[in-house]
Amino acid sequence: QPSETKAATEDTGENIVVEEIGIAVATMNLVLLHRGPQAVEMAMKDKIQAKDAFETGQWSRLKLLLLDGSTVTLDANAKMSLDEFSYSDGPGGKTAYTLYEGFMRLIAGKTVSTIITDEAVISVDKGSVEVIAGIENQRPFTGIACLDGKATVTARDSEDTVTLERQQIITVLGGEPIMAPLSMPITGIRAMGKEEISEFKESKRLGRIDGEMEKAVSFETALPPFEQEPNATTSVTIRVEFQ
Repeated sequence: QPSETKAATEDTGENIVVEEIGIAVATMNLVLLHRGPQAVEMAMKDKIQAKDAFETGQWSRLKLLLLDGSTVTLDANAKMSLDEFSYSDGPGGKTAYTLYEGFMRLIAGKTVSTIITDEAVISVDKGSVEVIAGIENQRPFTGIACLDGKATVTARDSEDTVTLERQQIITVLGGEPIMAPLSMPITGIRAMGKEEISEFKESKRLGRIDGEMEKAVSFETALPPFEQEPNATTSVTIRVEFQ
């Protein structure tokens, strides 16, 4: 039988059993972890659980590493929740996120990942995407860039669906039909130059994109003792690059 890790909160009648599903491998400035009614400031190597929510302040960054190998990066002024995590060494794993606002980069691991915003549902299987959720001219929007692999994007209002290939970008606006994907620099939304951003906003209404921030330094860390199959605790070197 394949070993399986399911992140959930289970009421056994006497104890509440909660499994850790990942760690924070990098934090920059103020990052808050919301767990139930409590909100605490996060630090590197803090463990995370399903149903946790994360909030970054101004000039803040967060990078998470999950048991399935997925990495999630949040930029400044972002709010995201990790709604579901089910992982085994066989098929059928799933990770679900909700991005309420701000910028998120996902490099999907061994599970099929879903990102939900007010305007779109994005599904990623063994690929990487960047997603921006926000408001431009009093209109909500979601911008999605596929950096690697493929991503399926469904507009929540119209239920129109489009598949993004590597190096394609799309914007989903509330109440409007989904538009055709466009080509983009492979470096992603965040690395587009100011002139490119301005031109893109005028022509395709991608929305607000903040300027570049300095990169975090690289560092060495070790995976925590999750004590869950199929991942054993091993020393790794992780180069953290915020772009």
